[in-house]
Amino acid sequence: MQPHTAPKSDIWGVMGSMVLPLVLLLTLASLVVEPVVIAMTTAPYSPWSQAISDLGATSCGVLPSTSGEVEVCSPGWVLMNAGMAVSGVALVVSAVLLRRRFAASRGAAAAVVVAGVSTVGAAVVPLDVSAAGHVVVALPAFPAQAVAMFLLAGTVGRALGGRWRVGFLVGGVVTAVATALFVAPTSWGVPFGAVERVAAYLLPLGLAAVAAALVVRRESMDAARTD
Repeated sequence: MQPHTAPKSDIWGVMGSMVLPLVLLLTLASLVVEPVVIAMTTAPYSPWSQAISDLGATSCGVLPSTSGEVEVCSPGWVLMNAGMAVSGVALVVSAVLLRRRFAASRGAAAAVVVAGVSTVGAAVVPLDVSAAGHVVVALPAFPAQAVAMFLLAGTVGRALGGRWRVGFLVGGVVTAVATALFVAPTSWGVPFGAVERVAAYLLPLGLAAVAAALVVRRESMDAARTD
């Protein structure tokens, strides 16, 4: 007699319900470690005006920035780059699980993968090691995240309801506007650090919110089964 094995679709369903929320939460790793790294800096640092990348610089000194040269010294650069790497890997894995679990479109999954790979690249090539290389690998993450939020709106809406669809669409618009402001003239006085963080963290925050909603829904379903 052949042993019973669960269908492949069932296995993916169980994996998705158990692993997906954790992976979605891990996309926030960079945001979680950032305040710790800022507290460790030994040169003046303003998250309002300075780039996240300054925190990942491996050496102390003067680096180019959108507002001219700025002194950076981030003893916590290993933690910052590790956080970015974890966030990037989590985004790539999230793309696979979202496609498997919720039938996210290929375009949405591809956009999330690009964002993840770009984020890992930013960690692997710190700003002080190669300014040009860092920009090349890091920049695609921002438009990719805007595209991902737009394309994931339908997926999230199907799974969690219409309000989530609207939330992701609004998030996509805000992320796109923030990304566009990267190239705003200096005379506009746009706070680069604040704008970058809006563009960088709205998608992970949205995915983390989805994770929380999935956990709550799973607990409600489990409670209903026991009644």
